[in-house]
Amino acid sequence: MRRVEKRVSSVVLAAVALFAWCAVGASVAEAAGDGVRVLYMGETNAAHEVAKAIGERTGRRVDLRVRALEDFERGYRSWNAGKELADLVAFRPDYLVVATGGNVPNLEKGVDIRSFREAFSRLLGCFLSGGDMPRTVVRGLFSDSGIRDEQMHRAAQLLGVPFVRADSV
Repeated sequence: MRRVEKRVSSVVLAAVALFAWCAVGASVAEAAGDGVRVLYMGETNAAHEVAKAIGERTGRRVDLRVRALEDFERGYRSWNAGKELADLVAFRPDYLVVATGGNVPNLEKGVDIRSFREAFSRLLGCFLSGGDMPRTVVRGLFSDSGIRDEQMHRAAQLLGVPFVRADSV
C-alpha cells in the first residue's frame, strides 16, 4: 500500500512541476488550439494519470506516447539516443516526462558514473535542441537511488530541466 501511495504522490509532484512550467507560455500547438502531445518515458505506470492531469489542466485533447527505457538503462554506454528516439523526437511532444533509471546497474566507478550522466544528457538532449522544446521534467527513483538520482539531477540541471525527487514525498 505504501508503494502505491508513493507512486501517486510522485505523479502529483511530476504533474505539479509540469504545470508550473506551463506558466512560462503556451506552445505553438496549444496556441493554435490543437491537442497536447505528451511523451512519458521510463517507468510507465503513471503515464496515463499524468496525461489525464495535463489534459485537464490545459483543457486540450491529449495525444500520449509512452516508451519504456529498459534498453537504455541496461545498455546506456552504447545506446544510440538519436537513433532509438528518432520517432519520438519526430512526434514533437509539448510535454516530456522522463522517469527512468531503475534498471541501471550499480554505478560504482567514476567512469560508470560519468558514462551514465553523459548518456542521460544525450537522451534529454534529443528533445531539447531545436525550435520546439517540450516542457520537460525528470522524476527520480523510488528505490535506493543515490548515485543514479544524483547523475540524472545533474544532467537535468545542466539542461535547465526540473528534477523531482521521488523520495521527497
